[in-house]
Amino acid sequence: MNATDHIYAVTVNHNTSHFVELMLRTLFLTNQLDTFDLSLTILDNASDDDQLPALRSYLDSQPVSFQQTGFDTAITVEKHGVALQAFVMQHPECTHYLFLDSDMWFIVSSKTINHFTQATYMPEHRAPKDRDCLLLLENLRAGRGMGRANFYESDWVKQQRQSAP
Repeated sequence: MNATDHIYAVTVNHNTSHFVELMLRTLFLTNQLDTFDLSLTILDNASDDDQLPALRSYLDSQPVSFQQTGFDTAITVEKHGVALQAFVMQHPECTHYLFLDSDMWFIVSSKTINHFTQATYMPEHRAPKDRDCLLLLENLRAGRGMGRANFYESDWVKQQRQSAP
């Protein structure tokens, strides 16, 4: 990267506030983000989930922008891409974009991430993902770090790997 390069990291929150908080906390814990010019933004689709106040409280202590997209909470695939496209169009001065999924956390290696996958979609699979995410957040919020084995392979991930052919 050049001295004039600037990275805009952005994710979309769609009633996935605890996943966003987990992603941000692990991003901050596992990376030296102060070694380059980085801006972080959460694009929010009018979230009203129970974990939104905790996310907003966490964001108050972090250099992260929280912006409403103008979309409602109805689930449609197009909103995610349209929100990101609008963000890019509003920031033409940016030299690099980092699009983050709200339901992932960077920790295994430089080549691997953990990902709950489709936390917004497929609500029939959401409960075990929510439990795992909140368990991991409990450790981070309490200052216990990422030593728990679930950070490397969550219960939900183990279940998915065991059921794979």
